[in-house]
Amino acid sequence: MMLTGCGKPKVDTSTDEKLKSSLEKVRASLPETQRAELDESVKTLAFANVDGLGDLFTLAQTGALEQQAKAQLNGKTGLEIITEARRVAAEKLERQKKADELRQQQERERNLAEIAGLRAKLDDESPDLLSSFVIERAAFGKSTAGFIRENCIELSVRNGTGKAVSRAYFQGVLLTPGREIPWVDSTFNYEISGGLEAGETAAWKLTPNMFGDWAKAPTERTDTILIVRPVRLDGANGKCFTGEPLSEAEAQRLRQLMTLVQYEDEAKVTSKLDARAKAEADWRKTAVARAAIAERDGLLKQQTEAAAAKAQLAKFAFERAAYYMEQNGFIKEPVLDLVVRNNTDQVVTRFHARGVLSVPGRATPLVNEEFNYTIKGGMKPGEVQRFKLSPNMFSEWGKVSQERGVPTLTVKAQRLEGLDEKKLFEAEFTDEAAARLATLQKIIEQQGWK
Repeated sequence: MMLTGCGKPKVDTSTDEKLKSSLEKVRASLPETQRAELDESVKTLAFANVDGLGDLFTLAQTGALEQQAKAQLNGKTGLEIITEARRVAAEKLERQKKADELRQQQERERNLAEIAGLRAKLDDESPDLLSSFVIERAAFGKSTAGFIRENCIELSVRNGTGKAVSRAYFQGVLLTPGREIPWVDSTFNYEISGGLEAGETAAWKLTPNMFGDWAKAPTERTDTILIVRPVRLDGANGKCFTGEPLSEAEAQRLRQLMTLVQYEDEAKVTSKLDARAKAEADWRKTAVARAAIAERDGLLKQQTEAAAAKAQLAKFAFERAAYYMEQNGFIKEPVLDLVVRNNTDQVVTRFHARGVLSVPGRATPLVNEEFNYTIKGGMKPGEVQRFKLSPNMFSEWGKVSQERGVPTLTVKAQRLEGLDEKKLFEAEFTDEAAARLATLQKIIEQQGWK
């Protein structure tokens, strides 16, 4: 319904005084029930051309806001102001509605584009191909190489993918059975020097970043178990051939977006996401037993090899060992007089031994030192040789007092080297490995893992 006014007072904006007084007259000319609407209508027309705070600030600074407001009100009666305000409000509402619809449409298109990208990653994943890159053994502990003992991830892998692999990416979880929260649940990767061809196996000792989660993981505990699975593999050309892995955050985002836009393939994609989540949950559940048993078996093999190596070392027998001082010109020099039999099945070119020099009635040895000797021409299996070694006279061997009585020398082989300086019988089984094995055997028994 059109509201009009005839002979009614009108707004005069020629001066501020007239504007104020004319507005009061216009307001007074209206019934009491319409005066509140007039007040709101004046505000509506005053800000009719303002679109957001940016416009308001600019128009206010330039004085245009006041000019536009006066132009909207000038010459209008109260009913005309109300009518115009209703029209302006309706138009603004319609514009806002269209803007909202456009924004919603644009947001939907962005969401659909994001869904397409995430779904492409999901569809590109190759779980069967990844599972053929087999983690045969995984362990976590301290590196024994070098002077600094760093946290170390040990992996034994087999490449059954049918393709060469130049870099492998893994998800690793370090946990203790019975604890709900793992010590570490993170990813790591390794660039394989020379690559790993199809069908090849490898054993790696990886040192994680000293500032990462793995560097902070506990190594003093013997009850931790490491489970590892591949999540991405790069080929010989450096490009991924198993699909870029979809992260857990991306999977949750995909579910959220599909619900938001009422995605037509939501059921199909959700089924795939559910299957993917179940596969990971199953891995977390079953891999722990496999990892513990694999590590136990590896330690048992290492223990057996160390015992065999120790037995072989014992076959390099020091049948006679004597210590004395021998006159050499004006000085006396220490001599280690040794008769050695090589009962091993290898040619020995160098031996490392520990000599212990003691006297009766004394609990502490006079000397307890390692020494080594290179055998010219080597010692063949079954051969016996005599060696007269002259340690440095300024070493512990040269400081032995002859007044302490007749010393007894015992010598035991520690390490042997063969042809081409190849180390022989070097397997060892440390106290740490023995403690780890005992803990694993206890865990496996308690859990009933077979």
